[in-house]
Amino acid sequence: MLALAAELGEESRVEALLRLGRARLNVGELEGARQVFRDAYQLSLDLGDADAQARSLRWLAMYHFNRSEHHQARAFFEQALQLADRHELESLAAELAYELGVTVGTIGDYPRALDVSNRALEMFRRQSNHYQEAFCLGNIGCFHVYLGEHEDARAVLERAAELGRAMGIPLAEASAKANLGNALRLLGEPAAALALTEEAAATARELGDPRLTADAQVYGALAALEADELARAEQCARAALEEARRGAMPGTEAAALMSLARVLARGGRAEVALTASAESVAILDRIGSVEGFEEEILLVHGELCGRLDRREEAERSLRRAKDEIARKAAFIRQAERRRRFLRRAEELPGAPLGESHGA
Repeated sequence: MLALAAELGEESRVEALLRLGRARLNVGELEGARQVFRDAYQLSLDLGDADAQARSLRWLAMYHFNRSEHHQARAFFEQALQLADRHELESLAAELAYELGVTVGTIGDYPRALDVSNRALEMFRRQSNHYQEAFCLGNIGCFHVYLGEHEDARAVLERAAELGRAMGIPLAEASAKANLGNALRLLGEPAAALALTEEAAATARELGDPRLTADAQVYGALAALEADELARAEQCARAALEEARRGAMPGTEAAALMSLARVLARGGRAEVALTASAESVAILDRIGSVEGFEEEILLVHGELCGRLDRREEAERSLRRAKDEIARKAAFIRQAERRRRFLRRAEELPGAPLGESHGA
């Protein structure tokens, strides 16, 4: 590939380097990918090509995101977005804003994630890019869920599902329905939630998307638990866990283990539940974030440790959960939104947290 690139024009060499870097990233050769992206960025600087600079920075951000180095990824995405804005590269700016929204949402800065994602949504609509518009709406709905704004989430996710259906984008429709199911569960509608998550999981399986399949099954397990259907909840949780492990998706695996722990605990199997919960915490410690489930993973572990008289472990996990909630709350400047977020945290399992975390 590199030998071929040397025969091409300079701008085509940047493209060839980015293709090579993406190929290495896709097969897990992360360090090799980083060096290629750095070479592409240096060449784009030498050429004075702003578009190529922004795209090279974008892929350096992707490298860090794939390593769960989300703060570094955020810095590169923001630098790339500033460059795209300065040179009026709107199509690229929309993609960068979308990816920056995902990144800051993963960090837990949900208000910033909403702001950036709404900006991406506006640009996708101007470009009539309905595919990305549908997925962007889905992300916005998720951020509303994480903030405890469940009615807002419901409205946005219903629009995302409708757009996916109208435009013939079944993956976007299924993703929106899975997340809508999670929002309905939190709104106290577990039967409707379970129906949606099972439909989403079936569609995702048909489309060959293991991550969405497993995510929908996690939400289904939690909905079935709310509906007191323990056998169905355990079936969903174990199916999600199997899918996550087969696809090497540690974040989804941690969420599946947490949901399984909750189901087992409800069924009176606290010792087995604690084993699953401890695995979930270990994965969280290794990868740093689990898409909105961080505090719940820690709270479930703390509750189970307390139930089994492992007081020191219980106190440690509950303290970590409080710290995680306080960290996310610190991003929320608007007082009413902050109160809603803290109310949501207090409704999580094992969360008699009161006002000690900064309400």
